[in-house]
Amino acid sequence: MSSVSGQLKEKIPDIIAVNIPLEDAKTGIVFISIKKTKPYHAKIIAEDIFKLIPDFIKILIVLDNGIAVSDISTIMWKLFNNVDPKRDFYFLNGKLAIDATRKLKEEGHFREWPPEISMDDVVKKKVDAMDL
Repeated sequence: MSSVSGQLKEKIPDIIAVNIPLEDAKTGIVFISIKKTKPYHAKIIAEDIFKLIPDFIKILIVLDNGIAVSDISTIMWKLFNNVDPKRDFYFLNGKLAIDATRKLKEEGHFREWPPEISMDDVVKKKVDAMDL
């Protein structure tokens, strides 16, 4: 774990996991998963994180606990399915935080959040066998 990742988890206890891909290359993005316990929790944590992280990090993507911050495919799925830019993009001091967590009614999502879709092993094998 990088020193930045360790410091973030130490100073912000609601952070479950941190991934700064290619940190040495200074890519400018960080993925975190959090234990969301209140409305706008992702924004609150983003404000704290942007005070602590190096200037080269310009984008923060906040995910729910249980999402592997190293699984880029799942992260992209969550970004495209859980995010409404009007509601979930926060610009803070020239940096962008994206809240890709499940939304609460207090955050403007009034219907029930849909359950996760999963495939059984038979369907997974069929999909894997397809020549795409």
